[in-house]
Amino acid sequence: MAKKKGIDEKVIPLSHIIDNKSPLNDKNIISEVYLKIFGSERSMESAYYKAIICTSEGEPVPLLKVEHTYSKNRTKARDLNEVVLYKEGLVDTMNLIQTGGIGYFSSVKIFAQEKAIQYQPQSQSNYYSYHRYGHSSGPPPGVTPINDTHYYLDLILGTPGKKVKLSSSRKVKACKSCDAMLLRFTYDWILQRDDFNQKTCPYCNKTLEIIERDRKYIQVELDYESEGCKITGTNNQIGILYHGIPIKTTVKVAALRNFLMNYQNLFPGNVIGPLDIKINIVRSRKGYTFIESVRPSIIRKSNIEWRPVTLFPEDLIAY
Repeated sequence: MAKKKGIDEKVIPLSHIIDNKSPLNDKNIISEVYLKIFGSERSMESAYYKAIICTSEGEPVPLLKVEHTYSKNRTKARDLNEVVLYKEGLVDTMNLIQTGGIGYFSSVKIFAQEKAIQYQPQSQSNYYSYHRYGHSSGPPPGVTPINDTHYYLDLILGTPGKKVKLSSSRKVKACKSCDAMLLRFTYDWILQRDDFNQKTCPYCNKTLEIIERDRKYIQVELDYESEGCKITGTNNQIGILYHGIPIKTTVKVAALRNFLMNYQNLFPGNVIGPLDIKINIVRSRKGYTFIESVRPSIIRKSNIEWRPVTLFPEDLIAY
């Protein structure tokens, strides 16, 4: 979650900065900010999610002059309206989305495709091996990889407005009584779920009799009660409800970028907000300015029961 305000921090509305054309000290917090996610960039170890600071109508703001004071005689300044979600800022934003802390949608539905995949070992001694900067990597000590077929939900998260090309896959295993696909998958090599070890179906509670069928495309719901979703930028978890059961699915960089872009399109103006953000021009890398923390500008005091629905063809639906 967003860090608590420090003693020297001030909360300054974005409109005040624009109207007065005054420099912003990056120790302060900008309130009533709206972000438009538009792209991402990744390396082997890191991922950056690019955003433009906008008004509530979705219009980019003029360049803001941001300063960082090292001492009385030394400052650093940068003109910007583009920022990057990375590490703490990305975690804050995803926590707000996952817990319903912004938008206040009654529910958010996501389309997913059932998938089965059999990973092939490159060698018996180096199962699932891959190389990162010349060093092999694999399961941590004491963890034995699943050498059987993985069954998991692949969230359909395409670029907004574009059709998603559905990939081919082998048939899946399902419960004969309720037809729910059975799950077996890992995250960071650690087993997350193995429905095949159950005597009763976890989704209908009837005696488990396994059948094989063609895969299907289903709707799942964002789980606002999910906790502990790991957000690394490159390997991320989103908590969903699958037949009423909370699970965590894994999405990579492009899918998380598209998730954020589709999620922002559920808001008026197609921008996420209003937010209080703190930026940091000192920690910048590759010329980017990082968002250091994110929190909602408006705190909900009571439950909101309803809001109009916005429908997108294959990605997210908000109620």
